Amino acid sequence: MLNIRRRLKIEHWQVIAFLMIAYDIIMVNFSYFLALWFRFDCQFTEIPRIYFDAFALFAPIYTIVCIIVFACLKMYNSIWRFASFQELVHVVLASGITTVTHVVGITLLFQSMPISYYIFGAGFQFVFTL
Repeated sequence: MLNIRRRLKIEHWQVIAFLMIAYDIIMVNFSYFLALWFRFDCQFTEIPRIYFDAFALFAPIYTIVCIIVFACLKMYNSIWRFASFQELVHVVLASGITTVTHVVGITLLFQSMPISYYIFGAGFQFVFTL
């Protein structure tokens, strides 16, 4: 009985990794929504339907890509209390890869977006995932 409990025990680092993944899922999408919202003067009703639909349809795809890229760059394995230059390099690299993925993916699959959307979205994502 005791061995079963030990096997099912969730380690602290697993909880933290799960919370970091959940945070990233929210923030990568919020970043680009915020960029779209800012582009149209902070008026949700002013966002053209075609842009919002493209954003909404691409969000699940982009979320999966981001989590895979972040995991491949071992962003969920770090102890951020002791973050080093290497972790910063991983964040910059992950932001670059996911930004290019976002620009190319949403443009080819759905709709070309305003330039400010790409720029502000990438900037917000970098800051929020730092």
